[in-house]
Amino acid sequence: MELFALSALAAGVVSLIFGGLVILKDSSELSNRLYFLMSLAISVWGVSYWFWLTNSTNVEQAYIWISILTAGSLLSVMFFTHWVLVVTRAAGFFWSIVLGGTYGVILGFISILVFYPSLLIGAISEKIIFPFWPTAGPLYLTHIILGYVLPVSLALFRIAYRLFLVKAEMRRGQLTSMLAGTLLGFGGGAINFYLWFDIPILPYGNFAIIMFPPLLGYSIIRYRLFTLKTIATELLVLFIVTGVFIQIFTSSSFVNLVVQIAFFVLISIASYLLLQSVYNEVHTRKSLQEITDKLQKANVKLRELDQQKSEFLSIATHQLRGPLAGIRGHLSLIVDGSYGRIPDRAMVILKQIFASSGMLAQTINDFLDVSRIEQGRMDYDMKDLECDELVSEVVQELQPVSKERHLKLSFANHLKKKCTVHADYAKIRHIFFNLIDNAIKYTEHGWVKVHIEPGEGGNTIRIVVSDSGIGIDPKEISKLFEKFVRAEGASGVNVNGTGLGLYVARQMVEAHNGKIWAESQGVGRGSTFIVELPLVSRFAHEPAKVK
Repeated sequence: MELFALSALAAGVVSLIFGGLVILKDSSELSNRLYFLMSLAISVWGVSYWFWLTNSTNVEQAYIWISILTAGSLLSVMFFTHWVLVVTRAAGFFWSIVLGGTYGVILGFISILVFYPSLLIGAISEKIIFPFWPTAGPLYLTHIILGYVLPVSLALFRIAYRLFLVKAEMRRGQLTSMLAGTLLGFGGGAINFYLWFDIPILPYGNFAIIMFPPLLGYSIIRYRLFTLKTIATELLVLFIVTGVFIQIFTSSSFVNLVVQIAFFVLISIASYLLLQSVYNEVHTRKSLQEITDKLQKANVKLRELDQQKSEFLSIATHQLRGPLAGIRGHLSLIVDGSYGRIPDRAMVILKQIFASSGMLAQTINDFLDVSRIEQGRMDYDMKDLECDELVSEVVQELQPVSKERHLKLSFANHLKKKCTVHADYAKIRHIFFNLIDNAIKYTEHGWVKVHIEPGEGGNTIRIVVSDSGIGIDPKEISKLFEKFVRAEGASGVNVNGTGLGLYVARQMVEAHNGKIWAESQGVGRGSTFIVELPLVSRFAHEPAKVK
């Protein structure tokens, strides 16, 4: 007899614990509140069952406990049916009638239990191993059919119907747990009815009821709310609290009972604090994961947009480059006199147009280089070349430009020897031309000096381009080699800059395993750009990096 009492008590305690876990997670959800009320009703049934079988000394006491457990059983069916309809999203007139009918019938039977209990609970007498077991009253069979079999059958039908329709694996897992829990719980509980009608079958189904709350709770916990770590913590707490709670009913003395109750309270508080810390951690991780997912999606989208932009730039610049080359070619022939003599006033205008078209061609080339770099299509024709000779050629080419601006442009090789590097001639020349040309453009008076010096360790060389121009704010130097960035005040001196030249230069220098950086004492105090390249002896003819 005590074994059956313990099984009912265990079912009640387990149900209460799982109901508490679910409601603590999120009390705002209607399904969670209904699950908690159902769990509370089952715990009332289980505890009453325990006291009925172990503490009843006469028929009157047994009658009270049987009345309470019958009410708990009815309420568990009512809240279970409502919970199933909410979880399976049952809607429409039919299910509204089912829900309203279930509440009406069960509350009606509870009213009968309160005011006319003899209609449900008949005589109480000894049956098999139980000293106080009831006999079914006149309406008890009706109560079983309308308050138990019918609502539970409709709930099972609803679960099975949704399981048939749903294809998502996670949702099917939730519905399968609900179906298994319902069959075990209510199927096991129904075995208690046999002895009411003097059918000699003991209520072994109480052991199956123990699995009812966990399976239904698992359908919520595993598939909707929590992580594996949370579940493991909750199960650990469940076993500890259940064990301590059961110990209360095995106390041999009053002092021992007080100690066990106090221990149970302390364990419950500690368990609650532990679970709260785990829930907070899971919530924080979930929030961070959501933010991370959003950032990853945004990053992917930005990459796609950047790729589309690069492709657009590549197509647009290719389309512009051809016609512009044709225009510059005809302008060159006109300026050279190939089409006959041009009036002096017109020649001045044509030279200005030719110069402007050259700047436009350079801008288009910069955009084309950027698109090639970003798409990884920049090719490098690496050969050994004398860097000092290349820099000297660029300086000589730009001497006329510096003289027009009344600037002194000088070059010096402090190494006093050849400087052989392994590089792409056109790319390296473009870098130096751009740096020296910029120094001239952004210097209104004074000088531009170019020199070559040894780098650190003697295995590299540095090409240094310094000027007495507008200078750079030290705060802006770190951003100077980014796309579309120009130093403050640069627009006032040269309106045609795009902010791409230094970005392209950095990418090309780094592709040669080199470095490029800028230095300045501040605005109005000139600036220095340094390019450091490895000499051939160290470079060992390795292929350039393509970015």
